[in-house]
Amino acid sequence: MHDCNARRIFSSRYEASLKQSIIVFLAAFHTVAAAAEPALRDPGMTKPVFEVGARYWYSTGTLRTSLSNPGDWGGSTLDYTDLNASSLETFFRGERSGFVLKGFMGLGMITSGTFRDKDYYRLAGGMITWSDTTSNINAGSATDGSRLVYGALDLGYRGVPFARYPGIRLGGFAGLTYWNEVLDAYGMIANPVDDRAGEAIAAINSHLEQFGGEEVPSFEPGEVAVPFANRLIRNDGLWFGPRIGAEFAIDLGNGLGLSGEAAFLPFLFLKADDSHFFRRPPFPNFLARGAGMGAQLQLVATWRIDESWEVGVGGRYWYASADRDDRAPVPSVHGSDRKDFVNWRYGAFAQASYRF
Repeated sequence: MHDCNARRIFSSRYEASLKQSIIVFLAAFHTVAAAAEPALRDPGMTKPVFEVGARYWYSTGTLRTSLSNPGDWGGSTLDYTDLNASSLETFFRGERSGFVLKGFMGLGMITSGTFRDKDYYRLAGGMITWSDTTSNINAGSATDGSRLVYGALDLGYRGVPFARYPGIRLGGFAGLTYWNEVLDAYGMIANPVDDRAGEAIAAINSHLEQFGGEEVPSFEPGEVAVPFANRLIRNDGLWFGPRIGAEFAIDLGNGLGLSGEAAFLPFLFLKADDSHFFRRPPFPNFLARGAGMGAQLQLVATWRIDESWEVGVGGRYWYASADRDDRAPVPSVHGSDRKDFVNWRYGAFAQASYRF
């Protein structure tokens, strides 16, 4: 009964956030359309322009998620760091009468990284670390293993040039974004823990025995508890929601340009599923849903080769954070509750595009 009530509460919170997201998106769309109206009177902006291109993005990222457990159980931190990825993406931009429709879609492989899992327990005198392990994030492919899938679609306007600075344009946009990272961790090696870890493990196993749970093992520092050929855990995190932003473009002369954008993600929805393959099935055995916010920044320097072709280099930074409410298909004897889920990704890219 308690779980059913919790599900109803969370469902209502989720639906409320979704309604807020739709309202914000529609309001932003109306603002963009209203702001673009003066541009319709600019004769220089009525000619349609369409641009398509391809981009290679090398990035690195971090995922940090924490669990808060009631009573003496303390909690856990799961840190995925140095998540290096190579991805290819396609992008487009269409302009007419000041209106802009633009977007991008990318697919890549997360080639390496590290996963560290730390567990805590409260003993007399304070919280101690009773388990600390490290695993490797192995390279995946476009369809399996550790991978990165993302995209965005925006509608906006391109502002009229400033009277004193005709080479500078400002604009705004509103749209939707999608960001999915799948992380596969392999193997497990034990790190040093608190001197009182044995006392904590004994207390945990005593509690688990009352509920018929599996005992928690203990490992010596440096011990390979799981061979690195074996998959230990998969984290599948997906962000989706509206984004509202501003952009600028500067004509530096001689075919050179500088452009950028900043987007605020006011209502992000999170779907994060964990599969712990050395626990009892079904998999995934932790289903997390949450809501949060984030930001996306981008800066590009370009060189126009001729009237049609353009090349460029740039950088990008993404951030997303959410509170989570876990629902585990397999009942947990200690009732873990995920509280935080934070994602970063940033890197450099090179691109080429064709305009017609």
